[in-house]
Amino acid sequence: MKINDFVVRFANVNGTGSASANALFTKAVFRMGVPVTPKNIFPSNIQGLPTWYEVRVSEKGYLGRREGVDLMVAVNPQSMKKDYADVMSGGYFVYDSSKPLPPGYDRDDITHIGIPMTEMCNAEYTDARQRQLFKNIVYIGALVALFKIEFSVIEQLIGEQFKGKEKLIEPNIKALKMGEKWVEENFGLTDARASALTVEDKALTKVRASATPDEDKALTNVRASATPDEDKALTHVRASAMFDLKVERRDLLGDKILYGGNSACALGAIFGGATVAAWYPITPSTSVVDAFAKYASKYRVAAATGKNNNAIVQAEDELAAIGMVMGAMWNGARAFTATSGPGVSLMNEFLGLGYFAEIPTVLIDVQRTGPSTGMPTRTQQSDLLLAAYASHGDTKHPLLLPATPKECFEMTAQAFDLTEQLQTPVIIMTDLDLGMNDHVTEPLEWDDTRAYKRGKVLTGEQLDEIYGGARTLLSAMDDVLSGANGNGHVAGGNGDADKSVLAAADLETQPDAEAESAGSYIEQFRGKYGRYLDIDEDGIPYRTIPGTHLTRGAYTTRGSSRDEYAVYTEDGDAHSTPITSHEPVNFV
Repeated sequence: MKINDFVVRFANVNGTGSASANALFTKAVFRMGVPVTPKNIFPSNIQGLPTWYEVRVSEKGYLGRREGVDLMVAVNPQSMKKDYADVMSGGYFVYDSSKPLPPGYDRDDITHIGIPMTEMCNAEYTDARQRQLFKNIVYIGALVALFKIEFSVIEQLIGEQFKGKEKLIEPNIKALKMGEKWVEENFGLTDARASALTVEDKALTKVRASATPDEDKALTNVRASATPDEDKALTHVRASAMFDLKVERRDLLGDKILYGGNSACALGAIFGGATVAAWYPITPSTSVVDAFAKYASKYRVAAATGKNNNAIVQAEDELAAIGMVMGAMWNGARAFTATSGPGVSLMNEFLGLGYFAEIPTVLIDVQRTGPSTGMPTRTQQSDLLLAAYASHGDTKHPLLLPATPKECFEMTAQAFDLTEQLQTPVIIMTDLDLGMNDHVTEPLEWDDTRAYKRGKVLTGEQLDEIYGGARTLLSAMDDVLSGANGNGHVAGGNGDADKSVLAAADLETQPDAEAESAGSYIEQFRGKYGRYLDIDEDGIPYRTIPGTHLTRGAYTTRGSSRDEYAVYTEDGDAHSTPITSHEPVNFV
């Protein structure tokens, strides 16, 4: 008996609703307290083509794929020949017996379990789509019975899956019970009786080897002539007496959860403050934005008005998508896009702009193999150099590399702080396996006291103070002028006022101690804000958000034609003179 240690593979047709049904089996095993890992396997995410869903159950926690399949659920005629060959010796081949198996499916080292799924659904349902969808649920119900999974577990999962769509719960439960009932009727043998029948069947097999054709025919039908039920039992005796795969309840998971990387990234974007998502569909990243839309419909809605506080835009291509994200971030919203390798290639132009103009941008790259449609649904980490040196190698983007759904959640939330603090695109590098499959992971945690770190952002009031407020105050107050020191510090209340302005801006990258040693940031601007003026030598200038000031808003242009104030120049010295060479402003 193999208890909590086996591999099940589902062979389906893409687009038939099998994915959600197969996931029910995985979740049921997980709810039984047993480690489990599912894998989507498909050559292309196109409706009508073959798709596989493999589940490894391992009480010892071995969750990587291994060679061989212990039980194959084969309901796709296109791939059945290969699926049949993949079953390990001693394994089980579950198929739709509404039609007999073609010639050649006669291996004697595996057990054939034929379930008339189509026949059962055709008798129960009239709608063609329902017949297909519920056929998937029927075989899940059969597996629940065969593996002895607690039916209450799968029943609860159905209730959770269709919460808010209660009218669908009862039909799905009914289909589950159809599969369960069929197993009970066809494999409902006691262990003792099944063992006895197994011995008897082996004896009959030996007799057949030496029997005449007429004697063999008589032996073949002997059980039917005596007791039809026992003949049925003999037909499936191996599946009954020798079915050695079982799920037993354990408590091996603690507080761990079963969660997918793409969903975790989407939730991380919500907690990270994202309100805008722009995207162009591409496997395997599409479900990131799908999940974000689902979460946003709950967590990005104004309680008072019921209006959406989010924007999700499908662009005409990947370049337009990241352009929308950069525009949103430049205007002060937190935004992101999700794509894969081909999309990153198309985004290179804007990634270069984001780097050189220092525009915050968050990109989630769900990596896959292949540049185009040849193998878009095979996992690979092939985009590392492409992402790190986007825009023809002229840039060096920070990369975050999560290994678990928990890290997907945490790093995506962190990316929004980092991109604003560093004022550069930040790319989260996941992959198809991590993104599109569920994984056992640590529970997600969030500190409700955590505040967003917006980086070095100046408000309109601060710009006014930089451009004249402080000078006006000094010229009007002789007592304050007399207290000014030679380094530009203003003694007394005005120094405290400068500190309060700094604190109000929430400038985590410049603590008060640094401000005191370098002088007031207002004074260091020398009465003129510069978009690329690095006043504190950390390589990161202050920025503004458009709309904060009528005449002194944000600049996005930099490079060889602009100086530290974003003013056009052809003077090379403007780019070679360090800010530290400037004499501090002495208002006295």
